[in-house]
Amino acid sequence: MIETHSIKSDNEKDITNNLPFYSWIVLTSKNSAEYTLNWFGKQKSEWLKSIKIAVIGKKTAQYVKDRGYPVAFCPESFRAAEFIKEFPYDQASETRVLFPQGNLARPTILHAFKQRSIQCDRLILYKTVQPVESRDKLLDAFKNRDFSIITFASPSAVRNFVKIVKDNDNLFDDLLKGNWMIASIGPTTTEELTRFHLPVHVEPEVYTMEAMVEAIAAYKFKEV
Repeated sequence: MIETHSIKSDNEKDITNNLPFYSWIVLTSKNSAEYTLNWFGKQKSEWLKSIKIAVIGKKTAQYVKDRGYPVAFCPESFRAAEFIKEFPYDQASETRVLFPQGNLARPTILHAFKQRSIQCDRLILYKTVQPVESRDKLLDAFKNRDFSIITFASPSAVRNFVKIVKDNDNLFDDLLKGNWMIASIGPTTTEELTRFHLPVHVEPEVYTMEAMVEAIAAYKFKEV
């Protein structure tokens, strides 16, 4: 339903010139980690190793570690709200925080730093788009009933999905009535589904793809 492409940010030069003033870098997804480490890694790998890296999610943390960089902070929960509650703001109070992200990232964490008078700079490294061919493939799959479960792993996937199906009144009505099983990877994605009045049948306690698959299996087992 979605794909990402690297883009050039307007403030890249300013960020690069001010790297010594940053004490933290925040990576909220594996995507943001991958684009960030690729962007900095070639010429600024030593800087990356010297700065404190904060992440959301075990998979993001593991990816950063696998690339050879230490993780200084990772909240217990995979949610931005928990990140905001648990982050050690006192360690960033007199310097800057760098927040690389995609073009659709929510401003929640950015606002949390600003509310505490900590300068947090966005760096937009990639954009999320809907693949051109996805519309026809999706509608054909619904028509042929090639699946019985719809899974969502991000709010942007939900938005792109709704853009495709909302013009098909019968299909969208079926979805609203709960005639298709919908699984969400976690609260943020569920919130987006709820915004469009789409029912969520499954949401795992741990917000990973593996946990979602297990939750789907458990849900289907109950139906037997």
